Amino acid sequence: MLSPWWDRRGWAIPAQANLSGRKDRAGLGGLDEGRMEFCPMPAAQLPRMEMSRAERLEDETLIRLIMQYHDAHVRDLASAAHTAEIVAARHGPESGFPPALPDELARLRETLQAHQLREEAVLFPVILEGRGETLRYPIKALGSEHDDMQDGLERLVRLTGDYAAPAGACATWRALYDLLRKFDGEFREHVRLEERVLFPRFQ
Repeated sequence: MLSPWWDRRGWAIPAQANLSGRKDRAGLGGLDEGRMEFCPMPAAQLPRMEMSRAERLEDETLIRLIMQYHDAHVRDLASAAHTAEIVAARHGPESGFPPALPDELARLRETLQAHQLREEAVLFPVILEGRGETLRYPIKALGSEHDDMQDGLERLVRLTGDYAAPAGACATWRALYDLLRKFDGEFREHVRLEERVLFPRFQ
């Protein structure tokens, strides 16, 4: 039996649950499974919102915005992990492609999916039910997870040389690094919205 991630306040979710199977997250509509299909080219970058504007958003609107980032993260990491395996098999370590990158992306993807599920199945519903005053300890735990995942991003930066493919890299390799650069920026923006706007409302 899986141990619960959080049960101090009487609500919990298994620590290893699977995000991709959920059809209704936080009462805000279903996940479009089609958007998770492999695509080697990154979609358009989500726009960065001015902090003063984000602070004026109501909780539900802000959560919807954050979930746009969640969907992009799931889609982009699935694509990146698949593409990294292709490039690693095609070129090998002598090409300069980091052989550890596919495994690093797989670990980050697993960690991210579990983290997002905890937010979408526990945190966001509690906020929307008006019980945000119960969230002090879960928010602290989620903030610690953000730190861990940003450490993972720094490992990606080191492995890829700041997402800079060598001059002779193929188009797929370059597209992979472009996608990782997009993911990096969007993940940091999503953390900024949560830690500087959403979380302080309930701490």
